[in-house]
Amino acid sequence: MQETKKMNVKNVGSFISNEYFQFLTSNFKNHFPSINNDIYIIPCDLIYQTLQSSDKIAGIRFMYGLRDSLNPNSIHLFLVPCVTPSDNVENWSPLVSKSGYYNHQGDLFTITEVAEMVHNFVGYYAEGVRATYKDATRGIYFGINSLLDILNIPQTYSIQFHLGLKDTTIPAVLQPLDQLGQPIPDIYMDYGGLDPDNIPDDPCIATLAVETLSIEKELNLFRAFRDTSMRDYLYGGMLYEMYYFISPFVTSVIAHHPNKNELLKDLYNNAITPFRILIQNEKHQEALFLLKRVLEDLVNTHQVSYTLA
Repeated sequence: MQETKKMNVKNVGSFISNEYFQFLTSNFKNHFPSINNDIYIIPCDLIYQTLQSSDKIAGIRFMYGLRDSLNPNSIHLFLVPCVTPSDNVENWSPLVSKSGYYNHQGDLFTITEVAEMVHNFVGYYAEGVRATYKDATRGIYFGINSLLDILNIPQTYSIQFHLGLKDTTIPAVLQPLDQLGQPIPDIYMDYGGLDPDNIPDDPCIATLAVETLSIEKELNLFRAFRDTSMRDYLYGGMLYEMYYFISPFVTSVIAHHPNKNELLKDLYNNAITPFRILIQNEKHQEALFLLKRVLEDLVNTHQVSYTLA
């Protein structure tokens, strides 16, 4: 059987018809009639500057957040720059940023604030579309080349971001606006990579450490805690999102580090093993306090600075 060739992640996203645009957006409005805040305007300058945040930029992951878990109209879009290794055009990972991440209005939020709001969004919308928490849409990824295609359309001044609905997923459609805020006719972009469906399948931090040290059986314990009671505890939902947010980037850095085995051994002995013992002893809140410290340390160690002009 011939292997299917994966798309270059810089090219993810393509133009769609007006009919498909109407299908996606009307589905969302019909399914969530109480939501009157499903369209967001992003200045082109903000997108351009996010695309300039790294010389290895692959695209932008537009993540969905909910500022108030009880107010479905308090949605924020976060522009998360994503990078790809120079020798791998089929995978991307969100940049772990020292300065935080900008929302669609240009306001800056820390990684923990983003993770908390993503958790709020997932909790609300997973129930609304009857998806599991694990599989619910967290955002959508567009490659740099596709974004430049729509940004470079003559007279484009900003991008209108529409939420859509297809089955149990929440895709988005990008539409260019002119300087007066009027849509440029019949130009729509979708087919972005839905998150988590199209997140690269690199192992997460714990999986990399455990598999490297040949002690796989511990992973089932961690996954069971993640899927059953983790989100019932203080910081649980935020840490769930933060862990999977930073994992692709941190894992890639560690996997290519000359002292990879030493780093993984230290992580296993000083983080994973104590976490496992706490879980086994049903000290779940203490385990999450430990996880919070570990993730904050990983962010501080591996974060990258970038500032929008």
